Amino acid sequence: MSDFDDTTQTETTRFPTIPSAPVPPEHVFFVLQQTSGPGAPRNFEITEPETTLGRGSDCGIHIDLPDLSRTHAKLLCHNEECHLKDLKSRNGCFLNGVKVHTAILRNGDTLQVGRIIFTFHEGRP
Repeated sequence: MSDFDDTTQTETTRFPTIPSAPVPPEHVFFVLQQTSGPGAPRNFEITEPETTLGRGSDCGIHIDLPDLSRTHAKLLCHNEECHLKDLKSRNGCFLNGVKVHTAILRNGDTLQVGRIIFTFHEGRP
């Protein structure tokens, strides 16, 4: 086959197929939706890899209630998972009604700290 077109007397150019660059995975967003307790309803977007929850003013999720410890729990979120870690709080953390020290949060899970109840949501924008 010729690279020359006989009817118009012009040369044609063939471009090689260039493989596309791999697409990075989409960022997954995490939200704690407060469904019960003082201040409900409200949402807390988890945007940092580590977020502390408690009544301390330096916590990323600050809830000023006496039944929460100053630093009650930590959320460790990276890639497509979010882990909950109880920070030796006085009243503990309950995931779907079960007291936990560490756990992986899944979409739709219920998290209770003191009188506060959250629903955990994950998804892509």
